[in-house]
This record gives sequence, structure tokens and C-alpha cells, in this order.
Amino acid sequence: MKLVHRQASGFIAWLVQLLHNKSLAFSLVIALLLSACSTAINEKPIDAKRVSDAVYTKSPTRQDFLAYLQKMGYEADKLPFKQWGLDELTLCAAFFHPALDLAKAEYQLAVIETKKAGLKQNPSISGELARSNQKNGDIRPWAYGLTVSLPIATNNKRELRIEKATLNAESKKMQLAETLWQIRQTLAQDYLQHQKLLAEIKLLTQNQTQQNHIVTMLQKRVDAGIASNTQLHQATLKKLEVAYLLKQKQADAALLAVKLAADVGLSKTQFSSLPIENIAAETLIDKQKQLIDEAHQSKRLQSDALLNRIDVRRSLATYAAAETEIRLRAAQKIPDITLSPGFIFEFGDSVWSLGFSSLIRTLSQHQVLMTEAEQLRTIEGVKFELLQSNIIAQLEQAHTRYASANTTWREAKHQLAEQENHAKKIQKQFDAGLIDHITLTQHQLNETTAKQQMIASMFNVLIAANQIEDTLQKPLSNDFTMPEVLNE
Repeated sequence: MKLVHRQASGFIAWLVQLLHNKSLAFSLVIALLLSACSTAINEKPIDAKRVSDAVYTKSPTRQDFLAYLQKMGYEADKLPFKQWGLDELTLCAAFFHPALDLAKAEYQLAVIETKKAGLKQNPSISGELARSNQKNGDIRPWAYGLTVSLPIATNNKRELRIEKATLNAESKKMQLAETLWQIRQTLAQDYLQHQKLLAEIKLLTQNQTQQNHIVTMLQKRVDAGIASNTQLHQATLKKLEVAYLLKQKQADAALLAVKLAADVGLSKTQFSSLPIENIAAETLIDKQKQLIDEAHQSKRLQSDALLNRIDVRRSLATYAAAETEIRLRAAQKIPDITLSPGFIFEFGDSVWSLGFSSLIRTLSQHQVLMTEAEQLRTIEGVKFELLQSNIIAQLEQAHTRYASANTTWREAKHQLAEQENHAKKIQKQFDAGLIDHITLTQHQLNETTAKQQMIASMFNVLIAANQIEDTLQKPLSNDFTMPEVLNE
């Protein structure tokens, strides 16, 4: 308070000297008015065509994207990537996805709010001018006055506002990281589904060839009178079912390819030029199983989820901001003060004045504001507890789905192995002339069906592992680190 007193005294002394020079005071008022009127507005209308054209210029071979990858630690001679897997596509999304541009803009606004919270209140100046009718001849006809208001913040409120704004900015930063993770998760789901569809299409194409072969052979037998039309009709119906399913899977794969392009922020044309890497599914499953089993047994999965998830850290920052709001409301019990030194020249008399003003807040008003802030903090605390409970439930459900998917996959592998062994015996019987070509093809068809079931169960394991990743909000393996989107 002594420092504030010295600053106020110095300002008042300067004001007294200024008002002795009336022409200088008048010039100062005019200059302040002119400076207020000279603020220019930087207009920036949206050019819809330019924005839409920019979408088509996004390319994984652009120099700024390659420079971004080098900044991330990738060697220049290995760029652009020869194969694009989930991690490489994530880097592309981190650079090009428009949702991140929005999240970054909101974070920058929060940073500006932090600077705004640190601004001191500006002094204000007011003046008045009057003229008498000179009925009394011994007075001067003019009267004018000039008053300056000097606001003085009390009780550390400015620092508390800065602290609250800083915590809100940290929360927005966590929200930016969470947006990137959500993009990665959507991308991972679509990538796995697309890979699953491609594997299913490959087997369905093989299935279709076998079905066509059976129908052709049965047609020859019907024409020769050694097979019934019923067998032919059943085989033809199965052939049509497989053909329909194959076309449906191909359409789904084409649609997912377009969705993958949107997931990484590229146009369909640019995305189609990327050599997408095929998943080495069994190798990946073995690696993930080791990581998940070890982490589950040591309770590290739960610890990571409860302590390190992005939304957990964001919730803690939001709760801390609510705590700071309570301290700010408590500080507002002591109101700010405004000093108002002034000078009035009134029809020949010179009058100096020094006024002050302050907001008077009743005890009941302050108590209501404090109760409101405490209730907001309680709400954030309950939200955090709910988040923790949901995380525990999600993790347990995800691990149960993963264990079940692994069991189903092992059974499907066992059934396929038995089917392959049986197919070898059938092949030997065919080579020995004990069975005909149709019987051989039907057994080969059974083997193909077993492969389809194994492929479906194998990708279900990968999808279940991805759900565990989503619960943790970080990749299972340390081989890939989520990119930092604020340091492009």
C-alpha cells in the first residue's frame, strides 16, 4: 500500500503541474480523443473459394510437411515415407487436420486471455466546459474542469486473475492434445476396419472362384444327366450370396478409404496416392499381448489410465481454476479503490479536489458469490470423481473384451489348423482317385471359410487392443510418441 500511495502522490503532483498550463491540458485532452479515434480495424472476410481450394493443396509431399517431419526427428533421406501405417498417418493428421486448427486457435485465445488478465486498469479522464451570462459583472464568463480517475486494485486480485487464466489456458492445451488423440483413435478404428475388409475381400474372391468352379462342374453333370437340378440350384444360390457379399465388402472398403482421407485431413485424390502399409497382424498381436499382460498383472494399466490420461490432467487444471476463483471471490471482499484528483476553474475561482470511490458490497452479496464459487468447485470435484469411476469401468470392460477376443482367435486358429490337416488328407484321396473334383473343391471351400473366421477373429483382437489404447489415451508401445502440435 505504501508503493500505491507514492505512485498516486506522484501522479497527483504531475496533474497539478499540468493543469497550471491550461493550453497543455487542453492539448492533452484533444490528443487522447484523436488517438482513440485512430484505431484501425484489420478486416478479414472469409473467401470461401480460397478455403475450399486450400483443402486440395494439402499433400504429404509438401515441403512444409516434410520439414515438420524432420523437426519431429525423421531423417530427410527417408522422406516421404515408403509405407504409410497408423503412426505415419497420425503424423499427417497432426499437420493437416482442420479440427486441430480450431483447437489451436482456441488455445491461443486462452493465452491472450492470460495476457488480458494481467493488464492494469487504465486511468480515465473527464472534463466539462460552461459559460455564464455575466449577469454579475465581476465574474469571468467561462468555467471548465478536468478530472482524472486512477483505479487501484487491492488484495492481490490481478495476480489471482492471471493464475486463473493460466490454468484455463493449460486446460485448453490439454483439450488440444485430447483432440489429437481423438483424431488418432478415429483413424486407428478406420485403419483397422479397412485392413480387415481388404483381407476379407481377398478370401471372398478366393471363395467366389471356388463357388464358380463348383457351379460349372455341377452344370456339366446336370447336362450329362448324372446330377440333379436341386444341387445346381443350391450351389448357384450360394454363388450369388458370395458375389453379393463381395460387392458389399468392396463398397465398404471404398467408402472407408474416403473416410481415412478425411481422418488425416487430405482429399481423396491425395490420399489415394499413399502406399498404405498392410498390418503384420500376428506379429503385432504377439507384441501387444506381451505389453498388455505385463501391464495388467502389475496394475500399471489402471495406474496409467487414472493418473496420465489427457482428460484427467485437463480435469485437474479445471478444478484448480475453480479453486483460484474461490480465492478471487474472497479477495473481492476488499473492493478496489479509484482516486479522482481534479481541477475546476469556475467563473474566476480555481478549485482543487481529490475524490475517491469504491464499490460497496454487502456481506450477503459477498456470501452469495462465495457460495456460488464453492458450488462450482464442488461440481468440478464430482466431475473428476465420475471421470475416475468411468475410467476404471472402461478399462475393465476393454480388458475383458480383449481377453474374450484372444480366446476366440485361438479357437479359430485351432479350427483352421484342423481344417488344413483334413484338406491334406482329402488332397491325397483326390490324387489317389478316390474322390472327384467337386468333393475336393467343397473341402477347399471349407478351408477358405475357416480362414475367413480366423481373419475376422484376428482383427477383433487388434480392435480390442485398440480400445485399451483409447482407455489409456496413449499408444501401448513406446515405439511411437504422439506428436506435439504446438511446435510446428
